[in-house]
Amino acid sequence: MGYAPGETTVEKIPAPSIVDIEALSGEDVDFEVKKAAGSDGRGQVPASFFESYSAMANTDGGTVLLGIEERPDRTFHATGIGDTPRFLKSLWSLLNDRTRVSACIVRNEDVSVIQVEGRDVVRVSVPRATRNERPVFVGQNPLTGTFKRNYEGDFRCTPEAVRRMMADAQEDTRDGDVLEKYLLEDIEIEELRAYRQHFRGEKPDSDLAGLADLEFLSRIGAYGRDRNRGVEGLTKAGLLMFGKVGPISEVFPFYFLDYVENLDLGGRERWTDRVVSNDGTHAGCLYAFYRRVAPKLSRDIKVPFGLRGDTRIENTPTHEAVREALVNTFIHADYSGRISVLIEKRRDLLRFRNPGTMRVSLDDAVRGGHSDCRNRKLQQLFRLVGLGDSIGSGLPRIFRTWGEQSWRTPLLAEDAEKETTVLELWMVSLLPPEALEELDRRFGNRFRELSDTQRLALATALIEGQVTHPRLRSMTTTHPADLTKDLGTLVREGFLVSSGATRATVYSLPPVDLLSLSGTARSLSPKNENLSLIPESLSPTKGVGDAEAERHRAAESVRSTRRVAPPVMEQAILTLCQDRFLTATEIAALVGRGPRPLRARYLYPLVKRGHLALRFPDRPSHPAQGYETVASVAPPSGTK
Repeated sequence: MGYAPGETTVEKIPAPSIVDIEALSGEDVDFEVKKAAGSDGRGQVPASFFESYSAMANTDGGTVLLGIEERPDRTFHATGIGDTPRFLKSLWSLLNDRTRVSACIVRNEDVSVIQVEGRDVVRVSVPRATRNERPVFVGQNPLTGTFKRNYEGDFRCTPEAVRRMMADAQEDTRDGDVLEKYLLEDIEIEELRAYRQHFRGEKPDSDLAGLADLEFLSRIGAYGRDRNRGVEGLTKAGLLMFGKVGPISEVFPFYFLDYVENLDLGGRERWTDRVVSNDGTHAGCLYAFYRRVAPKLSRDIKVPFGLRGDTRIENTPTHEAVREALVNTFIHADYSGRISVLIEKRRDLLRFRNPGTMRVSLDDAVRGGHSDCRNRKLQQLFRLVGLGDSIGSGLPRIFRTWGEQSWRTPLLAEDAEKETTVLELWMVSLLPPEALEELDRRFGNRFRELSDTQRLALATALIEGQVTHPRLRSMTTTHPADLTKDLGTLVREGFLVSSGATRATVYSLPPVDLLSLSGTARSLSPKNENLSLIPESLSPTKGVGDAEAERHRAAESVRSTRRVAPPVMEQAILTLCQDRFLTATEIAALVGRGPRPLRARYLYPLVKRGHLALRFPDRPSHPAQGYETVASVAPPSGTK
């Protein structure tokens, strides 16, 4: 593959504004700009292009604009490519040079020339690499030249992460290996018996029902023989599904399953129920964990009451979708990773996290029809007892079921740096009345005059702590370009604040700036005349003076520092929350952190220790939940 003269298209773009330049790629994809001028001004492919190329290929694709300069004030300027044919020839040559980059995954149609302000700009659309193509790396050493992207830009992958990518590329399934010397004695026999009873219920006429345990395990793929090595034993799938925790941990040192219920219960305890795989009170294999956790997840699900004859219907499509989500977490997990499998149940939210990113793109996973399961043997073991799916329809079914309940669209997301995948199932409506009431209280008439899509964006920012273009796109049929305009309008009008760029842009509700009534809080209104942005319950109880100055210092001390010792952050939070309730989003904006990690690392522990009180203690998941410092632990005046 290479540059062929006459095949590269030229698209003329009339002199655009800064926003228009960003729109060349669009907010629904990731993109970067490179000046690429070279020492002579004729154009040269910069070395940093290949790091971005690797990172985009190994994450979710993106676009690089060559011939655009990003200035220190984060505005963009078209510098152009002086000698475009020469530049394109060099670009294709370098992309096909295996000493420079491991693979050329772009096609001719992925490279085009656009004219911006009369200057040539080269646009390179980098696709997401397939599982078999990854890792795409710079240079000749994958362990040092592999990059991925997160919201802060490109980062170099650890050698451990690269090895996992290489294993995924080489192995269709990660759990089929036969484990020498791991035998029937390493099985939790009670769990195997429960599974066999489950199996007989699903397949009463199967000829497997009467087999001895070892033969049964062999027939279902949990036990096998490796003829090449001349050994036999449990497969990795069989050990994970039925094994004792000790043997499992010998093969998978970081194996850990964790279920936490009501994590955010206010003030009294951090959880009301917890199940972990290694507490010694019960079997810790996957099937045992499933049997204990699935009923807990399904209990209290708010679905319409139904009867079949005189019997209440317990196995609704919603219950089936929840079990599907749990099984999906197990079968897609990378058990060689250091991160645990974590299942969280809150009053209005079910959250499933597994180690390992998706083997297909998130869009393909949600659309369905293509299954690339990391642990296909495990998938088979669950499917034999009527659980899980093998043709890629599991996630679409979950999304469809949630839509039928008129609940918020499920959120499927990857964390490339931590190498995890998260599925969040919100059991609240798209526009819950309490969220609308809170937003109406904050913004008044201005909120009521917004479009449905704009109101949805604000409600999502309030309920979930933030909103992004891809998240909003998953919840509405509005055209992506119109979503970009709606979000831009909300930022200009002071309803949202943004950080990041393009696909990495994150929007959140603006903090009620408690530090100066004449400053930021007033400026949140474009006309500086609508102080309804400050909820009455959040209005300062003291005049601007020592207390307000102290809040200034507390916020600035952590906002201006990337890494802060936990005691320092906790002290800052207690100072900010003294004598008033703040939401997690407001605290996060004041201290320059994300609301979700702030809740997990600081707010929940402070509530548990009795240092913070909840505004709605009986509704811990209330969209307008606030935190106030308990008087007995309020930081003394002058504390820094």
